[in-house]
Amino acid sequence: MHDKTLRLIEALRLGVDDASVNDLLTCAMHNKMLLELLRKANILGPKRDSEEAKYLETVRFVANFGEILKDFDYSLIKFLKAVAYVPSDIDLLLPVKDVPKVKRILERYGFAQIAKEPFCVSFKGPISVDVYIHPCVANLIYLDGSQLLEHTMNVKIDGVTVKTLSTDAEAVIVAAHAVYKEHLITLNDCLTVKKWLREDVIRLAVETKTDFALQKLITTFERVVKGQLELPLRLGPASIMGLIGSKVIRDSFTRSSINQVIMNLGDSHLPGEISTRIRRITY
Repeated sequence: MHDKTLRLIEALRLGVDDASVNDLLTCAMHNKMLLELLRKANILGPKRDSEEAKYLETVRFVANFGEILKDFDYSLIKFLKAVAYVPSDIDLLLPVKDVPKVKRILERYGFAQIAKEPFCVSFKGPISVDVYIHPCVANLIYLDGSQLLEHTMNVKIDGVTVKTLSTDAEAVIVAAHAVYKEHLITLNDCLTVKKWLREDVIRLAVETKTDFALQKLITTFERVVKGQLELPLRLGPASIMGLIGSKVIRDSFTRSSINQVIMNLGDSHLPGEISTRIRRITY
């Protein structure tokens, strides 16, 4: 019986005291649920202070950045979640024509470009920022960025209006990102999809050929609830190849990036990155 994830879900639901959840902190951290658990269990101390400080820094950055970008057609992606958490970076989706302008804005505010790929540019500053044209992994596009930008909404962050994906599109990209890019499914992913799952989400997943990824998250969480699996779940090589292979076969837009994938095969860092992904238990 796998019960640690079930105990974490129960602790989050009931908001139990800190003494009974101390052994769940590592599980919560691996599942991108640490701040949520610290809040629900009312755990005080340095760990809580650190998480709250990082969360506040992220919120303030997003609010300031949203004000700067208010005249652009952009969207934050993988930002809205079902739980409170501290993202490791900020992901921004832009039309290709606006990337040079936003690059200059970031550099003006002290950010340095640290990597450039065909569909993503990465910047380092007080917070890491990845600017995407299309969500991708190793130059393989798994979602059409222009299509996602048709599914945005405005939300208030620290009193400032910022643009994010709609909850339907967020549920789709959360599933796609977990399966195609990270090859890991966390409780954060599952709870986010569970909260927003409805017919429109399924319809968008079918439309974007990410329905197999969405179904993988749904069935994984069903097995977790039955006590058959623990999270995070690291997908095996056969599962990864099957899911990505079916995406390539079914999605002409994904296939259009195959040449970029082939060019990436010569990257000397690629074997190390693959090895790390296969062995890691979280990200």
